[in-house]
Amino acid sequence: MKNKNILITIVLLLVLTVLQSVSLDESYSKMLAAYAKLTSWQAEIRQTNFFKDSQTTLNSTGSFYYQKGRIAIRYDKPNEQFLLVQDGMVTVYDKSAQTAVRSKLTAQVQSLDPVQIIKTYWEGSEKTIIAGKNNQLTITLVPKQDKQVKKLVFNLDAQTGYVNQISYTDLQENSIGLSFIKTKFNQKIPDSVWKLPIPSNVKILEF
Repeated sequence: MKNKNILITIVLLLVLTVLQSVSLDESYSKMLAAYAKLTSWQAEIRQTNFFKDSQTTLNSTGSFYYQKGRIAIRYDKPNEQFLLVQDGMVTVYDKSAQTAVRSKLTAQVQSLDPVQIIKTYWEGSEKTIIAGKNNQLTITLVPKQDKQVKKLVFNLDAQTGYVNQISYTDLQENSIGLSFIKTKFNQKIPDSVWKLPIPSNVKILEF
């Protein structure tokens, strides 16, 4: 009887593993298909940064705008900051400090694109999936070998294929989390979004 129970447990584990794999692949394919058709993405964001060394948390709010090849993030709290990624460059302007910085895109900056970072880590990670309420799937990626990222977690709407939350934790246990709310897809983004409001007297530092 004991051996029979062990055999049943093994069979159940194998079945669950196969089902999870299918669900993961199907969810990932649905996400890729959804974003392949995407022309624009707008949302209010809630961002949480946790710094392990100082045990402090910084909460920020703002607006997120996405089109293929460019991203704009406009923070309103705790400080007004504007970030623009386009034409292979990233520009950050802090209104309260009256400082602006521009630099070339790097792998780290490119991860501001939530879907791109998921694609980057998908193949080289151990993956798990948990189904939640209202068609929500929580997928965790744990890179097998990475010098920076410990794990990546994102919530996916199983019905639409869209990402509504994403967070990552680095090897030092610092973390960044983003939640997207009041999302709008495939609607026109005002041209003014892609123009940073940097006053003429503010010098832009180039790196």
